[in-house]
Amino acid sequence: MFRDGRIEQVGTPTQLYETPASHFVATFLGDSNVFSGTVRGGVLDTGSSALRCEGPDGPGTLIVRPERMTIGANGSTAHNRLSGTVSGVVYQGAFRRILVDFDGGPRGMVRDGTDAPTVTTGDRVDVSWDVAHSVLVADHDNTVVTT
Repeated sequence: MFRDGRIEQVGTPTQLYETPASHFVATFLGDSNVFSGTVRGGVLDTGSSALRCEGPDGPGTLIVRPERMTIGANGSTAHNRLSGTVSGVVYQGAFRRILVDFDGGPRGMVRDGTDAPTVTTGDRVDVSWDVAHSVLVADHDNTVVTT
């Protein structure tokens, strides 16, 4: 993949999607939840939350694909969990696109199967995901990108 005339990352489509090397690659290929902050001892401090991750200490951006997240009622015990309020639900055939305004943080998106529990705008939910589904990249950008 090229950016401004230079190679940003080389790999198969699966590698580029599942393990992007930068914020640019992650947001170029599909939807991404992006959390930026500082990593200390395997935890990304965003200023409003602490998210477990694997990577070196220092500034970092955590990328999580919407289909890797699970939405449920408050009280989830998954490795990474954020609480928030559902701000929109869009039915898209085999899945739903669920927008969540995270407490003290950005808006995120979950792509959930239509057989998952029903949520509606205004519901309080927990969004959770396994640490293995997070990709830490070194570049630092404070945006959540949904396309």
